[in-house]
Amino acid sequence: YRLADVAKYPAAIDDVENAIKFLKKNRKKYALNQKKMAVLGESAGAQIATLVGVRKENKIKAIVNVDGIVSFIHPEAEESTYAAYWLNGDRNVNLKNWTEASPLEFVDKNTPPTVFINSSQPRFHAGRDDMMKILKSFNIPTEFHEIKDSPHSFWYAEPWFTETFDLTVQFLDKTLK
Repeated sequence: YRLADVAKYPAAIDDVENAIKFLKKNRKKYALNQKKMAVLGESAGAQIATLVGVRKENKIKAIVNVDGIVSFIHPEAEESTYAAYWLNGDRNVNLKNWTEASPLEFVDKNTPPTVFINSSQPRFHAGRDDMMKILKSFNIPTEFHEIKDSPHSFWYAEPWFTETFDLTVQFLDKTLK
């Protein structure tokens, strides 16, 4: 997907959704089972993947969120200059985009099973507990795993990479069986 310095919100969401449409259209060519499509993202990519995953029209079957926030407007969310840059203004200027870009606002009975694999850095967990509570209220499987003593970019290196990979595979094996 295009990053904020190239294209502002919602371009990255459009890019991921267009990629999903392309894969579904070409599923035979690539031997894909569109009934078992999952999205996975890390950090900002996790926020984007989760937003794409909660949108019913994408028909995603599982979400893997690796240390991405799920709400820009949640009380736990910090207002960052990068988010303001991507969302075309701070919360006071463009609350509409801040709300639309928050996956938590769209969680419902159709949201797919979701796993959260988080660092030990709380600022990247904004909205996670509320999303899990909503998922559980609809009996939708959800999991949370915190990688102890980890920095935000933990998934790129050992000793955290293998644990993150294993948790992801275990979740997808259970969810997409």
